Amino acid sequence: MKRKLVYIVIAVILLSGTIVAYKVFTPCSTPFVAPAVQQGSNASNTPETIWHRLVLNKGLDKIEDTIDNLSFREISQLLSEESMKQLYDIPKDTIYYGIEKVAGISRTEISSAIHPAEYLKKLIGIGLGKNIRPGCELSEIVFAAEINKNNSPVETKTIFNWKTAHKIYACFANNGMLKGLHKVGCRWRNNTSGEIELLGAYFISPSSAYNYIYIEKNDEWTIGSYQVELYDVRTLDIIAKDTFEVK
Repeated sequence: MKRKLVYIVIAVILLSGTIVAYKVFTPCSTPFVAPAVQQGSNASNTPETIWHRLVLNKGLDKIEDTIDNLSFREISQLLSEESMKQLYDIPKDTIYYGIEKVAGISRTEISSAIHPAEYLKKLIGIGLGKNIRPGCELSEIVFAAEINKNNSPVETKTIFNWKTAHKIYACFANNGMLKGLHKVGCRWRNNTSGEIELLGAYFISPSSAYNYIYIEKNDEWTIGSYQVELYDVRTLDIIAKDTFEVK
């Protein structure tokens, strides 16, 4: 597993106020006070202890130490099915706190019908670049190099030149599953290389005819096929998906 991917995973699952090594999500909500949780005195390298080490760490220096001290074996344990079950033993308030601090998604924005541990598992899957199966008819995303004042695309494109393209907009109409939403999760992935270009939770306007999320690069885009996905932050269900190419 690449070191960068390890840091992506760690950044997603770190339930703390500071993201280090790799910024995955863009926080955009007001944090609340972390609930107090007691930590056992007998430390070991079991999956449960690893989760608690990550959940309970506070402070930049401790987080960095924890990341540096996790071996690849421990990372594998952390993401195992057995280890994932340990999430349900962690207090809900603690998991909600971590989701808000890392992903910028507050407890009130998450559906009460989904357990926060299940939500975090889905969050990790998205951070790992896993394909998420749609559970509904997806809304359309179109791509452009420029947008109008109402956020609509000036000219839609499916192919961009790797030398001349700098800013690429993903535009989507305020209808279907996207209608009236104030925030969406978004993932841009290079399907050719598997690299995640952008991952975050972003405010959008619930009253605009169109909304957009863009990436601007100072250097050239990497040639390949790119996929952009939008997620309903209430459930992390995928609600829009489309692709474009850079040649």
